[in-house]
Amino acid sequence: MANGRGGGRGLGRMRRTVLYPKSMASAVFESNLSTSFAELKRAVREKVLRSATHAGAVVFYKEMRLRVPVDKGTLYASIYRWHDDKRSNGNRQFYLVGPNKAKAPHWYNVEYGHWLYNKNIAGRWQRSKSNPNARGPGAHDLAGALPVPKWVPAQPYIRPTFDAAVGKAIAAMKARAGERFADVLSGRLQQEIA
Repeated sequence: MANGRGGGRGLGRMRRTVLYPKSMASAVFESNLSTSFAELKRAVREKVLRSATHAGAVVFYKEMRLRVPVDKGTLYASIYRWHDDKRSNGNRQFYLVGPNKAKAPHWYNVEYGHWLYNKNIAGRWQRSKSNPNARGPGAHDLAGALPVPKWVPAQPYIRPTFDAAVGKAIAAMKARAGERFADVLSGRLQQEIA
């Protein structure tokens, strides 16, 4: 046929020009994209997640120090924030915020209230039990014991801290994550990662 249509095999068929062979274009594109995603994922895990979690922990830490009933003393000084390396991993970060139980073993009594059995004379607590392991009403047998135990009401600071600061902590975490993510995307952290 003169016009190039129809007819025999392959005659008259229009050929498409291939500018980029599939194997060349896909191999280069996929390897760069997967490498870029892997680097971005690593940067988010190492830089963004931990920074955001720390920002939230700082909010809780400052709020708890404001709410401790006494602004000086062992309980105030025992408030800490600490990153738990053992429980943290690439997908989850743990920060602990609260009183150090070794420095302030009375934290529980202040938070929940307690019975007072001994006297305070000239700023010093008197011993009320001859046997420290004894329990019950008859255990307080020394001269430092009160005649009648007195209930000391709770002055909670841990529970109100969470209620007051949870919204602020989430906002601080989002803001810090946004800052660090922008740093990662702009390439400023690429030197730190490599």
